[in-house]
Amino acid sequence: MTPERSRQLTFFIRTLWLVIFAATLFGSLSTSVGPPALFPYADKLFHFGAWATLSGLAFLAFAGRYNRLAIPSALLVASALIEVAQTFIPGRSGSFDDLAANALGVALGSLVGLVLRRPLLAWLG
Repeated sequence: MTPERSRQLTFFIRTLWLVIFAATLFGSLSTSVGPPALFPYADKLFHFGAWATLSGLAFLAFAGRYNRLAIPSALLVASALIEVAQTFIPGRSGSFDDLAANALGVALGSLVGLVLRRPLLAWLG
């Protein structure tokens, strides 16, 4: 892969990650947006999926050996801060169950991101 192509791919992946993070943040802190109630505890599945996606994609967007602990740690802190912030938003409430779903998503996304990072970056390159 040429250096120019590599920079473009990195920019695209980081932009995608930022868009997904912004959408997750907006959905988490908005009073008018929330996951659809398709079945009992469906919101936990949305929490899990959003944070797993953010975590897995972060390992592509911010590839580096030092990020093995930094990425999941930063995402767990962000998730916890969002849950705390929700307690101050009318119509929203923070939840340990949501935080647990987020943490499980971060854990699985991190594992998948670590395992697939090199093969996927090689395939894209």
